Amino acid sequence: MIWIQEINNMAEDIRNMIQTTGIQAFEKKYENPDVILVDSQYCSMGRMIAVKACENTEYTYYDSVLLLELVKDTGITISDVEQFEKQLRSKTADLSEMDSEQFKKIQDAFILAIRRATTKGKCLIHDRATVRMIQDLNLSCISVMIRNSGTHTKCIRASKSPLYQTITDEDTLMTCIQEEDHIRRNWKKLCGEDTWNQSASYDLILDSEVFTRDFSAQILHQLMI
Repeated sequence: MIWIQEINNMAEDIRNMIQTTGIQAFEKKYENPDVILVDSQYCSMGRMIAVKACENTEYTYYDSVLLLELVKDTGITISDVEQFEKQLRSKTADLSEMDSEQFKKIQDAFILAIRRATTKGKCLIHDRATVRMIQDLNLSCISVMIRNSGTHTKCIRASKSPLYQTITDEDTLMTCIQEEDHIRRNWKKLCGEDTWNQSASYDLILDSEVFTRDFSAQILHQLMI
């Protein structure tokens, strides 16, 4: 006869919690990472949140424009990046047909910029870096995704952009917003990372519709102090 021990499936009573003092598995200490990577949906206010979060910390904020300022010697400009990214606006873009030589020049410029940025000290990088890039530099990092679940508020923000300020139809604005997100997703795919905006691939996810711009910045700020 086989005896099976009965398992008690009742929830633990927190009032009878075991003593965890001295047990390392319970007492791991948080350490500020060398780099914080922030991806964001278009019109989630990701850049605003990231810049605000870096205030009064030892972290320096970088995005595409600021990274390229570190590598002027490469000759790659933000105009080169924007021109290349016009090919990435579709969800069904055939990435295999992209100009691989031009992409490599742009990617190499960003990789060099990331290396130079990280040698200057701790930093937050918006959009252009992947976890693998930072790991290859033997640096620690935390990855963050900033989303916004408010369709209407995203459209209002998009209508304030110089790119889309002449568009008044909300459906058209949403199409533009989605195309901007395709650019970000496809760029990461070209960099070998097919996990943009996938929850399981980030350490922290912030919905700026729920947490608002300023409180999201406060939460992100806590990772740096």
